[in-house]
Amino acid sequence: MIDSNVRSLPAPIRDLVETSADIFFATAASLWEMAIKTRQGKLKLPCKAESLPVWCANTGVVLLPISPTHATTPVDPWPQTNDPFDRILLSVCQVENLRLVTLDRALIDHPLAWRA
Repeated sequence: MIDSNVRSLPAPIRDLVETSADIFFATAASLWEMAIKTRQGKLKLPCKAESLPVWCANTGVVLLPISPTHATTPVDPWPQTNDPFDRILLSVCQVENLRLVTLDRALIDHPLAWRA
């Protein structure tokens, strides 16, 4: 169940989460990237980075493990970005038949990205 932690999400994603009956997933790669960006001062989180797994659980986000298949499946089409986090997230989406919910301008137009 999605709870009040959703208020801390950016508006487009908050609206999606609040109005959708879908299940939302995150991977360790997502948490790792958020922790790195927080430590670099590029991202403000609603909690400490080490509390992200608990925040996800309280928000209704299911943590999805990264499998060897995720790590080795080539993304089609290959993203323009050289960011390994972007590539693994897209690979997970491709393998699991999911859509990537992102505000990242480098990924927003990728066929595996969610569109409003």
